[in-house]
Amino acid sequence: MKQCPKCKYTRKSSDDKFTPLTECPSCGVIYAKYERFLEQQREQQKAKQKDAEDTEKTTQQKASIPFKKKYTKRLMCVIAAFGVIIIFYIVGTSQNNKSYAPQAPKHSYSSSTSKPSSSYSASKHSYSSSASKPSSSYSANPYSSSGAAEKVVSILNISYGNVCHAELTGIFSKTLKIDWTRNTVKLHAIKVLAEIGSVKKGLYKDGVRYFQFPNNAGTYNVIDWKTGQKKSTSERAKYYFSD
Repeated sequence: MKQCPKCKYTRKSSDDKFTPLTECPSCGVIYAKYERFLEQQREQQKAKQKDAEDTEKTTQQKASIPFKKKYTKRLMCVIAAFGVIIIFYIVGTSQNNKSYAPQAPKHSYSSSTSKPSSSYSASKHSYSSSASKPSSSYSANPYSSSGAAEKVVSILNISYGNVCHAELTGIFSKTLKIDWTRNTVKLHAIKVLAEIGSVKKGLYKDGVRYFQFPNNAGTYNVIDWKTGQKKSTSERAKYYFSD
């Protein structure tokens, strides 16, 4: 049986004799007309709800725009500042490399020589006075604090390339690392270490804090030029001196 959409009265068969089938016997409302009215109300309610949701969404988007602009601007400023720092660092490094080009070598060892030169072959306990004094290539041109490390490495690899290999590692606290070759004897090593010791201050000012070289145990000694502490590494040296 049909139920009135307004008063919820359930129509009975006996009501058909007194009221039309399209009207409610209880309240007299026309079924179809009232149903259309309810449908219109539902549609209006949906439209209002949608408008409210759209308005809230628009408000949230407008509120978030200043926040995004604020932090986007800060991020762009940080990126720009970082880029400027990198550019200045690259330019400064290239200028240092140009202004501190390595000098012509004063000491050279033949690549085919596997034994020390005559100035070292006399005795292990007596060697030329130049082994215990800094080389003139260092004393005549004292290094400034900028570019000293690169210049020292270049001179060592050119002048003593037959008996040692020098390299720089690290960025802020740099390490000057020395490796010997098969042609190196202890007197050669003393000469190289004396050269490095004579320019230690310039190297330290240029950011070189640690000095690393092979020891008799087959590993490396590391000296901290800031504290004076000495320690050994576990890294195996390719060539080293044994007693």
